[in-house]
Amino acid sequence: MTTELAIIIPAVLLVLVIVVNVGMFVAELARFDRVTGEVARILVRSPEDPADSAQQVLQAAMGYEDRQKGPYQLQVDVEKSGELFLQKRVLHFTLNYELFATGLLANTGASNLPTLTRSKTLVIYWSTGL
Repeated sequence: MTTELAIIIPAVLLVLVIVVNVGMFVAELARFDRVTGEVARILVRSPEDPADSAQQVLQAAMGYEDRQKGPYQLQVDVEKSGELFLQKRVLHFTLNYELFATGLLANTGASNLPTLTRSKTLVIYWSTGL
């Protein structure tokens, strides 16, 4: 009986840690998907250049400080193009999450931690008018 417990308890704990990490990523993913649309609208309406302020706006909207919040990392790339009357912005949002970065492996310096990534691309066209 003790041998069975010695094998089963670590396996159950490992599955529990994996489920908790994936659950944290899914919760942050839902928030990321909701916020990126709002950030894109803010950037298009802003008189400032979106390429300069995109990273700061996204981090402020997500509540991240110093470009990182725990195991989460955000990245925004902005492509600008357009004609005289029709402007186009392509916003590439990326959220990276390192699994187990908040657990026991966080301080071991392991560089091969698995990473979950969510990318979202929004293309926005608008007329500048005269």
